[in-house]
Amino acid sequence: MRKIPAVISLLALTGVSLVACSAADPIAQCERPGGDDAKLVSLGIDASGEAPTSLDLNLPEGDDAAAYTTAEPVFADVAVGDGAALADTEQLLEVDVAFYVPKDLPAIGLSAGDRAGGVSTNAQNPQTGQAQRAVMTEELVLQQYPGLEEALGCATAGSRIVAGLPLSSLGESAQTYLQAGLSEDDSLLAVIDLNAVYPASAWGSHAYNAVTNMPSVVRAPDGRPGISVPDQAAPEDLVVETLLRGDGQEIAEGDRAVLQYTGVLWDTGEVFDSSWDNGTALVWDGNTVEGFSEALVGQKVGSQVLAVIPPELGYGDQENGAVPAGSTLVFVIDIVGVQE
Repeated sequence: MRKIPAVISLLALTGVSLVACSAADPIAQCERPGGDDAKLVSLGIDASGEAPTSLDLNLPEGDDAAAYTTAEPVFADVAVGDGAALADTEQLLEVDVAFYVPKDLPAIGLSAGDRAGGVSTNAQNPQTGQAQRAVMTEELVLQQYPGLEEALGCATAGSRIVAGLPLSSLGESAQTYLQAGLSEDDSLLAVIDLNAVYPASAWGSHAYNAVTNMPSVVRAPDGRPGISVPDQAAPEDLVVETLLRGDGQEIAEGDRAVLQYTGVLWDTGEVFDSSWDNGTALVWDGNTVEGFSEALVGQKVGSQVLAVIPPELGYGDQENGAVPAGSTLVFVIDIVGVQE
């Protein structure tokens, strides 16, 4: 099955709490902390809707660059979206972040206010060559840039945020900027567009299934499924069960469904692929094994689906990575949204 890879695009310079949810409210509410930093807002940030990577920041130069130097991470909301709140680091998001340097770095050809690195969910699908928007957990973003934690906490989809980040807040990522000529006392300016926020897992109501000898599924508090395969012969045909029945949009061919999933082998029960482990959701557009797609079409957002896929609707007699030839596949799929 094709996967949408993690896309943390480190441009120009860089190398590389659990909240219970209900069916009615799949994303917990949280209060956005105060972050109206006047210094950041007064720097001439263009909040007209252009991407963070193409803004005219009008940053101060030379000694005046200290106007946004900070000893601790600070942020300001320059545009507040009306979408879902990012209440949990395990939630899924689409985000674009551009970092800008405070002073001239002639050794690498950058001037004060130039973009130098970032995070982007815009990428190219390596299988199809088409543009795609990756969906990842906030935790994955913060592993690379821990200084963004306060700026992202409880932010709502559709927001633009400006953050001042001391290099000390960036963890290992700071080394690249230090090597490029910044000092430990310098700060970066980050412009963040939080484009979309999704729940981490399905939230529908429990559905009754009468089929026997099917794998059993349990859920951890964060929604991660555990799958136990029975000591029985695998079914010869595709079997699909709705474990949690959502009430959102019905998935149709041509949609771009945002999915969390875990896949195990019927014969061994071993996990061979999981978005939960990758930190990135699958954005399904029909380009998967046939049985996977058949299991999704007609399901609703908010649902969790169990699919047992025979070899002829999976990888057939071809080995594929950790999947041996002739394998029956078992997937638990959480449908958490649809990309617009």
